[in-house]
Amino acid sequence: MKYFDNEIELRINDQPLDILPTEFSFLLKDSIYDIFNTANFSFHDVSGLLQESFLLTEGIDIEISYGQEKNINKCRYVIIRDELDSPEKVGLMSGVIELKLVHKWYDEQEIRSTAYDKKISTIIQSFAQTYTYGFKEFDIESTVNDNIWYQPLITDSQFINEVLLPNAYSYSSNETPFYCYITNDNIFHLKNAKQMFESNSIDKFVFGIDRANNTKATTIMDLKRWKKGTYLYRNLHHRLIFKLNKDTGALETKDDYLTDHPI
Repeated sequence: MKYFDNEIELRINDQPLDILPTEFSFLLKDSIYDIFNTANFSFHDVSGLLQESFLLTEGIDIEISYGQEKNINKCRYVIIRDELDSPEKVGLMSGVIELKLVHKWYDEQEIRSTAYDKKISTIIQSFAQTYTYGFKEFDIESTVNDNIWYQPLITDSQFINEVLLPNAYSYSSNETPFYCYITNDNIFHLKNAKQMFESNSIDKFVFGIDRANNTKATTIMDLKRWKKGTYLYRNLHHRLIFKLNKDTGALETKDDYLTDHPI
């Protein structure tokens, strides 16, 4: 559906949802700290038909496509929570429905107990390649951690977060940490902080309304502070890092501070 200069399309379980863009809104979120990107979706179900037919309940797929002709972002999500605060009409489940969405790969996670004799980057990419609907592309930096890695009765995403990422290393990372995350354009990333800080910008954003064309994708209408709170990273303020020297076999220790590398 074309809306001004933009293309917007919603699909529920692969069926197009024919509603006006003025009847819904969505907020997309991705972060280097979370593997799965998420979305908040708000929809005004005037008749209550979608609620009564269970088309907006947990486990249902929603595909969101948006952008302009030469740059369309498309990503499939699954509903993990649906809320209807108060029905607008007696006898109908009508009103504003708030949905919490997460990337569809979250719905395909399985608990495994196995071992891998491969590099960390190879293991992570093999996980991502099992995604049924496929990622748009892979942006994966190769690691040098060729070892035996054990996955003890946890999902692939837990294994990535709890075992693989803390041990990921490459010669170009300069000892900065690795991050694994999916962006809202359905691209799967595995990159270290040094690589991200040294990458070139891909676009220029302008703050304020461009009166000649206020629907430009690079126009920023509002800025808000984003802070997670020190309690989430206070354990990184001063750490004692242990590392096994592969050349000598010696166990090396080092004081590590929050300012030693970006987090």
